[in-house]
Amino acid sequence: MISQITQAQNILAQLEETLISSTPGLLSPDELRFKVGQIREMLRRGLESEVSLILRELADKRGLTIGHCTQALAAPDIDPYVQVARKVLPEEGSVELDDAVVIAPSSDGAYVLAWHWIPKDQVIEDQMAGAY
Repeated sequence: MISQITQAQNILAQLEETLISSTPGLLSPDELRFKVGQIREMLRRGLESEVSLILRELADKRGLTIGHCTQALAAPDIDPYVQVARKVLPEEGSVELDDAVVIAPSSDGAYVLAWHWIPKDQVIEDQMAGAY
């Protein structure tokens, strides 16, 4: 499925270029880019859906855990965001880092995957109070 989506994306890029350069009047370049963007988004969602299904199957049938995923996606310990996260978060407390730290970098910084501890007593207390 993933290779089919990649092929579709490549064909879409070629189609976009061909239509913009050779079909004046059918759609403006901006309208065409908008339509192509919509198709790309549909392809992206299809890929995410397929990946989610594959991961769910691996979890159900092969025992895949979030621990396996964080190990596979972890940034190296020398990553500056990992180093800063280890410095600013206490070793133990309400928010903790795994040994393998996953980051989601952007142009302004990065999100760092951390765990927030929720004690069972708090859940029971909230349930008793009708919080949910």
